Amino acid sequence: MLYPCIGTQKWLRAGDYMIQHKLSRAIVSSYTHYKDSEVEYAHIYALITVEDSVRMVIAVVPPDIRAGSNDVMLDYIECNPKNWVHNLLYIPLCDKEI
Repeated sequence: MLYPCIGTQKWLRAGDYMIQHKLSRAIVSSYTHYKDSEVEYAHIYALITVEDSVRMVIAVVPPDIRAGSNDVMLDYIECNPKNWVHNLLYIPLCDKEI
């Protein structure tokens, strides 16, 4: 399956936003795929807290869910891990010396 890539900066900004606002999940980006002028599906890029870690998830979402609010999309993504195209551990870059 082909899917568009997004830059590291988008993931980092979303992670910073989650930390600042004490959130457990956030939409990073989305791409809608069309077939014959109709929405076929969407790829949603999200940060989601799973147990004790934050995961970078790319999920396939049907059009009726894509048309909903961010909370509806995030609820769907959390409840349907079988639709995750990618699931990686989110580790923010550190610009300070340790």
